[in-house]
Amino acid sequence: MRTRLTTTLAAATVALALFTGCAKEPAIDADQAERAVPQFHTALNDGNFDAIYEAAAPALKSSQPQADFVKYLQAVRGKLGMIRGTQRTGTKVDGKQATLTYKSDYEGGEASEEFVILLEPEKEPVLVGYRMLSPAL
Repeated sequence: MRTRLTTTLAAATVALALFTGCAKEPAIDADQAERAVPQFHTALNDGNFDAIYEAAAPALKSSQPQADFVKYLQAVRGKLGMIRGTQRTGTKVDGKQATLTYKSDYEGGEASEEFVILLEPEKEPVLVGYRMLSPAL
């Protein structure tokens, strides 16, 4: 009888440990990740390309040199001008990353923008990736 009770308690303890140890981190909120987008657009409009790169996640920085990233943003700003408005058209959340897509209106035409944002608990959203598609480019 005592062995059966010990076995049952041990099994319950293991099950509890597995349950609490395998609990997922809280899901990220895409609306919270979206806070990075207006900051990006403000810096783009102001010509603060280096600041965008410096605030980005290490993954973005390791994928391309600052000079290349800044040159790309300068080309975007030079050809499309200032952003006038944007509307989120898609959201995909995968772990700690949110991929947000937008239909954006620039002075020089429309563009489709994709932002990959890293969001960790109690930290500000950070840009991991950026891509733009526009006939004007």
